Amino acid sequence: MDWIFFLVIAVALYVIVSLRVLKQYERGVVFLLGKFAGVRGPGLTLIFVPIQQMVRVSLRTVTMQIPSQKIITKDNVSIDIAAVAYYHITDPEKAVIAIENVYKRDQSDQPDHRAQCGRSLQPRPAAVGYREHQ
Repeated sequence: MDWIFFLVIAVALYVIVSLRVLKQYERGVVFLLGKFAGVRGPGLTLIFVPIQQMVRVSLRTVTMQIPSQKIITKDNVSIDIAAVAYYHITDPEKAVIAIENVYKRDQSDQPDHRAQCGRSLQPRPAAVGYREHQ
């Protein structure tokens, strides 16, 4: 009788520890023994701890502040440019499986930002045969 009571208590504790709650803006990518098993939606979900793992993915829009940069134009005018980059995840499965760390911010966006600004500040050649409307 004592071992049955102990077994019931152990199973109840295991079920309580295995419960996970996902918020409305989250999805859970579940792996069963390291292999993709599915995407769980918001609400109460049961994850069997030793054989299943769940990675939480936020579907909210993430904004990243890009530090301001000083750029010198062709006519030697110094300008200061600040930017904000933003993204949101639409497919949680691909975000977890295909990208190593989707939330990691590195400095690789700064050279692209600088190059894009340099391109937009260059004067455009006049179009041939273009006349202004009066």
